[in-house]
Amino acid sequence: MISHSFNASKNRLDVVYTGIVTLDEIIDYIETVKNDASLPRKLKIFTVAKNIEMNFKHDDLHHIVTAVESSAARYKLMVDAFIVDKAKETAFSLLFGNKSQSDNYELKVFSTHEAAENWLNTI
Repeated sequence: MISHSFNASKNRLDVVYTGIVTLDEIIDYIETVKNDASLPRKLKIFTVAKNIEMNFKHDDLHHIVTAVESSAARYKLMVDAFIVDKAKETAFSLLFGNKSQSDNYELKVFSTHEAAENWLNTI
């Protein structure tokens, strides 16, 4: 499951992945962000994806890349601090970040909240 809410005090979108996360859930979340005109056009995203299981294959990453690039096109800037703790999810996250070709989207993978917060605060 993926839940998200805008954190006005930190001016960012807070996202939490829990349990088993499917490709369809990720695409639905990305489409929701893409179509949310209330979000700032310079969007900072703080994603916590700890203790989850990504239930899709490496070959499915191109679907996520395509969806994110389409979503990012509606924003001046989109940055995502992505916190993970398992090897498979870390590998998928890094592969996804390397495949994205959008000039206005950047994903960085972190293992701690503090490191992710520090990076987002520099943007």
